[in-house]
Amino acid sequence: MPQQFKSVALSSLRGLYAGCRRLPLPLPLRRTGSRVFDWAYRYALPSVPYLVRSNGHAMFVNPLDRDISRQITLRGDYEPGKKRAFLGCLKKGMTVLDIGANMGDYTLVAARTVGGEGAVYAFEPDPVNFALLLKNVSLGGYKNVTCVRKALSNSPGLCNLYLDKHNLGCHSLCSANTYTPASSANAETDTIDSFVSSLPGRRVDFLKIDAQGAEGLILEGAADTLARHNITIFAEFWPWGLLNMGTDPGAFLDKLKLLGYEIRLIPDDGPPSALPEDFHTLCSSSCDRGYHVDLLFSKP
Repeated sequence: MPQQFKSVALSSLRGLYAGCRRLPLPLPLRRTGSRVFDWAYRYALPSVPYLVRSNGHAMFVNPLDRDISRQITLRGDYEPGKKRAFLGCLKKGMTVLDIGANMGDYTLVAARTVGGEGAVYAFEPDPVNFALLLKNVSLGGYKNVTCVRKALSNSPGLCNLYLDKHNLGCHSLCSANTYTPASSANAETDTIDSFVSSLPGRRVDFLKIDAQGAEGLILEGAADTLARHNITIFAEFWPWGLLNMGTDPGAFLDKLKLLGYEIRLIPDDGPPSALPEDFHTLCSSSCDRGYHVDLLFSKP
């Protein structure tokens, strides 16, 4: 398809996709339709990053990405229910660390919400995602965002970042935590404690962590910061991925409870809720690879 027609094709595809989602179709037909849309979507994609709109922002997304970019292109948003819960925790003037910022979808809405009195530090170690993050922050005109091309962990240094071929949000410090392994890239690591110590006079209010299993290591490197600041944490909780990184999922939760945190489950849509009674069972080593949720850790 000629490049000049692809933007028209994508726009038409978005409208058709939105209309079909509202139809009460049976599951087999929905699955067939999803496969057709996947084929049409890949055929209509430009060969280079292209502009879309998400949550009132213009932003570049990556045609190679079959998850975040695809959802933003077709739906106009990514994780809208979880993003509402995320934004419900933010206030003007807050300082936010966005760890695993990817192309900046959460970074942009956080920057808009905390305003000029606040600050967002967006961490993304992958060079491809980081280039789009810089572009999108610049496109939004946000002066309160600092982009940092580092992975956060429990010690500063260098590491291998294992890249996922199709899902550019699934890059990980552990090769087993990628779904379609492609290659690896060198990445610099830092700790939250080390980074925050370089911000004199700036308190940290909020951590958003989506690091493909490295969440336990990241919080190990934040012991001093968590002790000195009243920080709310919005984090992906993936027991299988945590185990691959050497973190015991149950101990991860218990450690934060000992620090005085209340833990709530963030559903795909709706307000945060109490954890189910069998939640610790789901954290056992026999848990399924595909089981992951988002959790909100806050102090009363």
